[in-house]
Amino acid sequence: MPSKPRSNMQARPRKPRPNATDRGYDGAWRKFRKWYAGVHPAICVQCDAAYESARMVLDHEPPLSGPDDPGRLDELRVRWMCIHCHAAKDNQRGHDG
Repeated sequence: MPSKPRSNMQARPRKPRPNATDRGYDGAWRKFRKWYAGVHPAICVQCDAAYESARMVLDHEPPLSGPDDPGRLDELRVRWMCIHCHAAKDNQRGHDG
C-alpha cells in the first residue's frame, strides 16, 4: 500500500494566546457584561437564537484593537452572538476567539 506523500511545508508554530485578563476581559469587563445582560435580551444578532447569557458571547463590532481600545466597554460596539455564530465569525476572520 503506498504511503501518503510528505509535505515539504512545516506547520508554523503558534504564538501563545494571552489570557483573558491580558486581552481586556478583566473585572471592569465582567461588570459591564453583567450590566449589559440585565438590560439587553440575549438574542443572537445572526440567527435570532435566544439563550441564557452564559451561552452567548458579547461580540465587539468592529473588533477590538487591543485591551486598551476605548470601545471595550462601549454599549454601542457590542452585540450578542450565540457561541456557534461567533465561532463561525472567528473562523472566517482566521482567528481563534
